[in-house]
Amino acid sequence: MDPVTTTLAATAASTLVQAMTTDAWTFTLNKVAAVFGGGTTVQELEQARGQVVDHQELAPVVEQEWRGRLTRYLVTHPEAVEQLRAVLDEIAPDTGKNGNTYGGDHIDFSHGTFKGLVTGKSVHHSPDGGPGGPVR
Repeated sequence: MDPVTTTLAATAASTLVQAMTTDAWTFTLNKVAAVFGGGTTVQELEQARGQVVDHQELAPVVEQEWRGRLTRYLVTHPEAVEQLRAVLDEIAPDTGKNGNTYGGDHIDFSHGTFKGLVTGKSVHHSPDGGPGGPVR
């Protein structure tokens, strides 16, 4: 199986499940359902969302299920790969850029005053968005 397809399906499933408990759900639902062609998929996605909202511990299970569904769909409908990529760019623009995903917190301590040790990490990006460039 194509690793690009499986990675795309995994990223999409993760993004989908994360959106289930946010205000972005309706937008995400409509975009992802459009990749599948709508219909029953909307009902299935809503059912999955209900499970995640009611039982947060099911989120990894639901994500795994949708990862499988997306993988199967993309393998049997290769024309949907670019459509799903475009959807991900629209609903989560920072996901999957340069093969990386961001899964942490960003806390801005600029102009802060500290009364003790602070542990953190500073990452500077070049003008093209890659690491190692000058600080702006």
